[in-house]
Amino acid sequence: MEAHFTMRCTMLLIATLAGIVGSLSGCSDFGTPPVPPIPDDVVRVTGTVLQQSAGYFLLEADSLMGNFQTRIVSPVNLPDTFKIDRLRVRFSGKFEGDPWVQYRFLPFRISFIERLLP
Repeated sequence: MEAHFTMRCTMLLIATLAGIVGSLSGCSDFGTPPVPPIPDDVVRVTGTVLQQSAGYFLLEADSLMGNFQTRIVSPVNLPDTFKIDRLRVRFSGKFEGDPWVQYRFLPFRISFIERLLP
């Protein structure tokens, strides 16, 4: 009987220690902590560079972009090497500006851009 009691105490001690170590390591009984999602405001599309006037360019996406349901944006940081009318590109970035202001074309900050083969 005494051996059975000692065995139960030992098992209880091991279970308690395992719970303490698990909580200190950031893990729990519910699995590992969740991985942060990719931000919803990052847009990745293909499209065309359009020259509107001398030095003013737009990007026209092949599909609607994000929650704003637009296809044409005004890039705030288009590199000079991409300022070619009708150039096909793949780009990603985020919308900028005040959501309460009415823009003709939404400002868009490019985080990645590359030329596509014709």
